[in-house]
Amino acid sequence: GDGVTWYKIGPVLHVAAGETVIRALLERGKRVFLDCKWHDIPNTVAGAVTAAARAGVALATVHLAGGERMLAAAVAARGRGWWCRTGANASGDRPVSGRTFSGPP
Repeated sequence: GDGVTWYKIGPVLHVAAGETVIRALLERGKRVFLDCKWHDIPNTVAGAVTAAARAGVALATVHLAGGERMLAAAVAARGRGWWCRTGANASGDRPVSGRTFSGPP
């Protein structure tokens, strides 16, 4: 609606509608938070970050269990002015969300 600025797109909606839903939100002046909690080899996560940024995504999640190299690759793929936020630790029992690895959008 008009009173909402940010929209969260999770993995189910992202697989079902992908860039179509992202474009529709951006065309309405909305900001997109892509919550897929990426956790893969560094190059793959960097590619996902790059693709998300090109699509207009302003905030995305990566899973901390992916390790320091993966997190560094995510940040390097987009640089300053974009957020990469973490998920839970490897055992999933201690939340660490909210750690920002790059400056806010």
